[in-house]
Amino acid sequence: MHAITRAVSKFPPAGLALDKAIRVIWTSCGGPLEEVAALLETLAGCDLVTLRDGRVRITKSGRLVATQDHQQGGRLLGLSLIRSGHFAEQARLLTEAGSLDSDGSLRCPRGQALKLAPQLVGILRRWPATIVASDVLVPADIAKELGDVWVFEPSRSREESLRLKVGDRAELYTYQLERLRRGDASSIRWVSRENQNLGYDVEDVSESPSRLIEVKGSGGAPVRFFLSVNEWRVAHLEARRFEIHYWGEIDLNLTPQKDFDRLRGRGFPLVFRNLERLVGLGHLAVEIESFDVTAPDQTTSTT
Repeated sequence: MHAITRAVSKFPPAGLALDKAIRVIWTSCGGPLEEVAALLETLAGCDLVTLRDGRVRITKSGRLVATQDHQQGGRLLGLSLIRSGHFAEQARLLTEAGSLDSDGSLRCPRGQALKLAPQLVGILRRWPATIVASDVLVPADIAKELGDVWVFEPSRSREESLRLKVGDRAELYTYQLERLRRGDASSIRWVSRENQNLGYDVEDVSESPSRLIEVKGSGGAPVRFFLSVNEWRVAHLEARRFEIHYWGEIDLNLTPQKDFDRLRGRGFPLVFRNLERLVGLGHLAVEIESFDVTAPDQTTSTT
């Protein structure tokens, strides 16, 4: 990838037509020809090149990587890959499996780290302060980069439904909210990313028993969401530690961080605890056939 940025940096400011650029890059860098286009897409996702109007151009960041990455031991390219979210899932797993030392460095048992985040650990070795021994120890400044939750948003194709994208945003917002509240990212687990059959999405293991959080989201303001049979069952079996976070008015046109800040300013999420009690008091109405939950009283949000 570094070789590709060097090759692209030699193009004129107007860039080259994509098909010609691919041939020039392949001649310069070697490797399978069919992989060049995919690598260019990856570099574009890192904002190191642009692919617009059928042309390939180097960016300011890309030129920096092309000219200085070797002197930096590959860390400029590594940081670009981390910040672009290419290792988002591995970063999340490594963060949740590890713990923060008093100086903010991230520590994770070596076996777990290599199992959960093998490629990411390889990238992190580029930093001299990273230690890979019985534990993998990531220095505080890079641990902070790994903990940037805004790169954790699941990617979905254009064809996938708006409902799924809104649901992803809602889960991301609760995950970030709980991490901010606890100050220890390792105690907050985004469990639905590994298993969608638990009946909840996020778990806070800093308490005993742990908190189980089911997350719902909507682009509209009125409170209305659907519970699966399993979610309804868990809500009753684990009534004391189960809660629902409802994020309304989600705007996918905004970046996740801007939308999160906007919704927090509007009082979201609404938090519903002890679902059976809230239904009994009439604060929530449920259509049992479909477990379609609505809030007749919009002012009711917690307890």
